[in-house]
Amino acid sequence: PTMNKRRDTQSMYTGNSSINNPEDPSNMLKTQAVCKDEKDNDELTLAEIEDALNLSGGVDLIGCEACLMGMVEVAYQIKDCGDVMVASEPAILLTWNYESILRGLSNNPSWSARQLASKIVDSYHEDNFEHPSCISSAIDLKKMNNLAYTIGIFAEAMVNKCYDPNYIKPIAKNLLIKIKDSIINEKHRDWYPNANGLAIYFPRLEEELNEDYYI
Repeated sequence: PTMNKRRDTQSMYTGNSSINNPEDPSNMLKTQAVCKDEKDNDELTLAEIEDALNLSGGVDLIGCEACLMGMVEVAYQIKDCGDVMVASEPAILLTWNYESILRGLSNNPSWSARQLASKIVDSYHEDNFEHPSCISSAIDLKKMNNLAYTIGIFAEAMVNKCYDPNYIKPIAKNLLIKIKDSIINEKHRDWYPNANGLAIYFPRLEEELNEDYYI
């Protein structure tokens, strides 16, 4: 089957992303991580996840069942570890229906990673259609280099000519096209009417900036 061309079919990450830990409101901006180990007070950072995936030989589909993982930064860091990623932009309040997802794969063993990723998004939406926070997207990791380059052009334009809308608008429109091109499937509900499948780290205030994200 197409899904088995690498050592693992998929990798599911569970747990809360500590960048938005409601139990620690005094430190809302930590290095993004998942799989919190309360006993040892440890967690997996994105760099550690990337290293583990690379050591495994990579996977076809990376599933992130954790909060705030549907971000450009996350997708870009693990872009060479898999073909597609399924994640949610905001906090996750609902869980995946693994029985439905795996039944679909069992009945369709020739599904590509893109098809399975799209099925996960559809399943999540169908199972939680009454909940206004339901949001999920399937992301093409092979498009991340191009998207990151386009974001860089937009950021430079905003720094140098934010006062000139005639200059900014076509660059912004091109960025929106690249974002849309990176999304295989996306569904969202009432709480997030402007969701598009990918978010980016953009604090509202200067004092909310986290130096861990500086390059």
